[in-house]
Amino acid sequence: MKALCAIPILLAAGCYHPKIADGAFLCGEGQSCPEGFSCAADNHCHAGNENPDLSVDMSPSGAFVGTGALGVLDLSGMSGLLCANTDNGAMTLVPTDGVDGGMVTCARSGTMVLMPGPVGFQNLPQPSGGPHVGIWNFSKLIIPQEITVAPATSDMSALVLASTGELTIAGNIAFGGYGGFRGGVGLNGSSHNSGVASGGVGAPNDAAGSGGGGGGYREAGKSGAGPSGGMGGLSYGSATLVPLHMGSGGGGGSGGIMDGGAGVAPTGVGGFGGSAVALFGATVSLSGTIDVTGGAGANAAKLATTAEGGGGGGSGGSILVSGVSVLLDSGHDLLVAGGKGGSGTLGDGAFTGNAGGDGSAGRIWIGGTTVNITGSVKSDTSPVLGGNGSAVTSFPR
Repeated sequence: MKALCAIPILLAAGCYHPKIADGAFLCGEGQSCPEGFSCAADNHCHAGNENPDLSVDMSPSGAFVGTGALGVLDLSGMSGLLCANTDNGAMTLVPTDGVDGGMVTCARSGTMVLMPGPVGFQNLPQPSGGPHVGIWNFSKLIIPQEITVAPATSDMSALVLASTGELTIAGNIAFGGYGGFRGGVGLNGSSHNSGVASGGVGAPNDAAGSGGGGGGYREAGKSGAGPSGGMGGLSYGSATLVPLHMGSGGGGGSGGIMDGGAGVAPTGVGGFGGSAVALFGATVSLSGTIDVTGGAGANAAKLATTAEGGGGGGSGGSILVSGVSVLLDSGHDLLVAGGKGGSGTLGDGAFTGNAGGDGSAGRIWIGGTTVNITGSVKSDTSPVLGGNGSAVTSFPR
């Protein structure tokens, strides 16, 4: 009987798994963690399948409230390209060591700062529309002057960096020309992740040498030049950036018909739209550059006998900065300009190639309990300055 009684005890012991507390132990060599856990910025293993409250809430006084699940990320003393994946939360720092001919891109390998799926990151839809947002929630975030934040992939969500305490951006955030798809030859520009169909219209293929339309956003995009230039995309969105939109792509230019209409000559494609960047914190200090400009339309290819139209420029994206105390310090620059239309090429004298239309500028919103600006706002377009009563009340929205 004693032997029989021991059997269920052994079986139970074989099925027993002790509960590992989230964040209770350090990461192993090479940032390794047990299955189901991932190494976070605090060098502790956290459960990758947890869904903490990542709400970014502004009280009536403008106070920031959040969990700060990612803890402190202070990159002071470091340099390079910080590649942020807005879909899975991974961050990789690519060094500026001069290899590969000095080209530093997110295609190169680097040091993993955050593993994919860290606790404190979520990719979420905005209930009010617009693109998904990738939100990193820190208790403190410092990006020094020597670091540039760039998208890890060209197909991504809007970038949102949040901190329950200090958020200092002295480096650059380079998300220009990543929001909208390019338009093709004689095709409409796309509105990738913008939430609306606002891409510039491509010139029809039988309108030799006409330019594509520019992408719309804050205003309508400019129409392409030529006998049948593509129309610019329409205006959309709101001054308060609710929801937060990206820019839109420009339309493609048109080309001459070759071989009795059997083929279409290569022409300029439309430029990408700019992305969207939002910064939230109890104290936000910005002395670097945020670039969400639209991409330029491509110049048409030079052919022997036909006139080709240039592509339309993509529209600029969005920049939102909000906190209890916001400081736009010396050296800051906010860039949301639309991309220029591409140039056309001359044909055999019968036609003249025409340029694509320029893309619209994007939008900027800055607000908080106190907003201090060293000098004046440095930007390529007029921002909207929100006061205490205009503070963002929740995110995503």
